[in-house]
Amino acid sequence: MTRAEQDFAAWQRWKHDPTPTNMGLLLKQVENLIEDKVREYRGVNVPPQSIRLVATGLAAKALAEYDPDRTGFGGRRAELATYLHNPLKKVGVFVMKHQNVAKIPVHRKKEIRVFKMAKEEMTERLGRPPDTIQLADHLGWSVKQVMRTETELRQDRIASWEEPAGLDTADEERDEEILTYIAQELTSDERLVFEYSTGRGGRPKLQAQEIARIMGKSKPWVSGIRRRIDVKLSHRGL
Repeated sequence: MTRAEQDFAAWQRWKHDPTPTNMGLLLKQVENLIEDKVREYRGVNVPPQSIRLVATGLAAKALAEYDPDRTGFGGRRAELATYLHNPLKKVGVFVMKHQNVAKIPVHRKKEIRVFKMAKEEMTERLGRPPDTIQLADHLGWSVKQVMRTETELRQDRIASWEEPAGLDTADEERDEEILTYIAQELTSDERLVFEYSTGRGGRPKLQAQEIARIMGKSKPWVSGIRRRIDVKLSHRGL
């Protein structure tokens, strides 16, 4: 079989049985196109992991919309490599938007994520936002560190830079294609918590307590699922 025939066979397998596993195999089949796009932007100050994830999300969305009867010319079926060329151009939009923004160090991004999660959990438990001392005690941080993080979170640069990932940092307009692919890597429970936490999949955006009630689970269980999702996203380099 030619490479084009192998690509199409992988697409047919997914079309016949559209599971996350088959989408993963299909994306693996066209991985060379995704990596070409990552290499194209080598040297820009945007993490290659982020470029790869954006390209993968765009590819997943395009492959799901591929129609061999409509995408060809002159009665011929368009090869997947040719078909994906235009959708993957959108990677450039992402890179242009972020390459001139100063990057927050990875360790600070993780601290901010932990801080937000702790604050949300304490707010739900107390019925009000925790004060600085309560947050410091809960996190095991100094009061000064908590105050510094609060100050940073009020600055626009944090909100505008945080890259696609994290249940509490998703930007719908910017990350739609990315989150489409992320959702396919989650278990059914994780996907449901993800959708309720972010308002994706046509579901309302809910707090952990509300998600627990709907799913018939405890609030700590939901918080654990959210942390597990966050770990998966962190392993993506985000």
